[in-house]
Amino acid sequence: TTTTDPASITDTRMNRWLNFSYLHISQPAVFRHRELEATYDLTLVTDDVDYAIDTTTVGFKIMGVESVVYVAAVAWNWTSPRNKLRVDNVSGFTRQIHTSGTNPSRYIVRGEEILLTPPPSAAVAGNKVRLFVLREPTPLSGDSDTTLFSAYWDEVILFGAKYRAFKALGELGWAEDAKLEYGQLINELGGRDLLTVLDNMPAAGGLVVESNGGGL
Repeated sequence: TTTTDPASITDTRMNRWLNFSYLHISQPAVFRHRELEATYDLTLVTDDVDYAIDTTTVGFKIMGVESVVYVAAVAWNWTSPRNKLRVDNVSGFTRQIHTSGTNPSRYIVRGEEILLTPPPSAAVAGNKVRLFVLREPTPLSGDSDTTLFSAYWDEVILFGAKYRAFKALGELGWAEDAKLEYGQLINELGGRDLLTVLDNMPAAGGLVVESNGGGL
């Protein structure tokens, strides 16, 4: 038995343990969740280098930027000319003198801003730059809240929360057991939550699937 009366554990503390687990399995290094893939479109402003990508501006918290693409149009579409921007290094970007060009070709992300260069000219102002990003899920808070993931992940989140709880309460043996179960379940689901790639299906035979990877 634990040395702490369960009735004395506050909802705030239990939510913290659940959200540790929920946010941990959301990290792309742990598992790639398609539910967290998102896009956000920036509108270019003449000579502007830095653009806000904070939660208030975007509508969700960006966990990582995967790709940045300029489109020669005032609304994103797949038919107008597009250019993929190249990620730059901070040292080179900060040393450079940024003079107005045509459309941006390089970028860096610093905190809650994305910086584009060369600064857009008036000729391309109003055109879009699309960010392909991974979003961070909203932490759980109410009894009726649900995760963004399939029901398979509910058990994983509970074991992660148990690990944090037992560790915080000083039950190190139980914490280690819960940690092992947590890691094993993540690895098991790394081969279960699959994206079927129909393009690679043989003319006769079973489906070929692409794993999302994973691991603790």
